[in-house]
Amino acid sequence: MATKERLIVKTSYMDVLERMLRKRGVKVVMSGVREMTLAEEIRNLAELGVDQNVIDRMTQKYNRMLTDHGNTCNKIRDEVYREVRGVKAELAEKETIIRVLTTHIREKELL
Repeated sequence: MATKERLIVKTSYMDVLERMLRKRGVKVVMSGVREMTLAEEIRNLAELGVDQNVIDRMTQKYNRMLTDHGNTCNKIRDEVYREVRGVKAELAEKETIIRVLTTHIREKELL
């Protein structure tokens, strides 16, 4: 038990949480904090003597990944907004029909 406690202390909370979620079969998506860390690691490769062409290629690949992820999020957001607008329009139409029928019934004194 002491070994596991020591392991948790040495690793970050997010790493432990990520491992736990993956064991349960939950899909884990990288957060903004991890993305920034990766970008910093790519930029710091120059200090290790990595060729600038390699760094540029990795940076472009990373930026494409972020753009693709952002585009996917935007598509999903647009779909959800369309659905919400559709449901609201449907509710407004029902409300209008009820209001018109109620007014008609009152005018004709059918009740």
